[in-house]
Amino acid sequence: MKTLLINAHPKFDDKFSFSHMLEAKFKEKFELKFDKKSLTQLNLYGEAIPCLDKEMLDLFENPKENALSKRMDAIMEQFLSHKRVVIVMPLHNFNVTSRFKDYMDNILIAHKTFTYKSGGSVGLMNDDRKVLLLLSSGSLYTDGGRYEALDFASSYIKAMFCEMMGFNEFSLVRAEGTSLSRFSKEEILDKSYANLDAVFDKFYLQLQEI
Repeated sequence: MKTLLINAHPKFDDKFSFSHMLEAKFKEKFELKFDKKSLTQLNLYGEAIPCLDKEMLDLFENPKENALSKRMDAIMEQFLSHKRVVIVMPLHNFNVTSRFKDYMDNILIAHKTFTYKSGGSVGLMNDDRKVLLLLSSGSLYTDGGRYEALDFASSYIKAMFCEMMGFNEFSLVRAEGTSLSRFSKEEILDKSYANLDAVFDKFYLQLQEI
């Protein structure tokens, strides 16, 4: 099962970040079950990811082959060739990181990952595709407190992948409360790893097996 592991942390090589530790645990579990050659690593802050600027808008209006279109095509080709997508991300200002938004602008392309019909947009990525979000946050978003209504990042990713592009399943594993003194690092990681254990096998089940 080819898996695209997208690290959307600006400090993607920071081994002490909770995002990195979640990623490391996922890789450990993956390599126990699958050939590690079937895992593709994409560090967004270590790659050239075009942003939605004037040049990209001009390209949408007047398609042509140039350096920008070739880079966008390469990003799209990589994305389409993997049926399992894992996103590793810290929460920044209640939302996705800026480079991840740039990445989304390269894959949310009409007639590639979705299309339009009379009733509106329809996802084209519904052939046994799943996305898993490994999300770290300084505060809590699942305790019914003030921040729960500001959980934009997970809502955005679920909506774009499942509602817009048609992915068949969305899973979420959190490392939350990382900035709160009442939780130890060990408590946060133990809970996160247990949640990862709970979703990992189902994430790799094919639809006909469920």
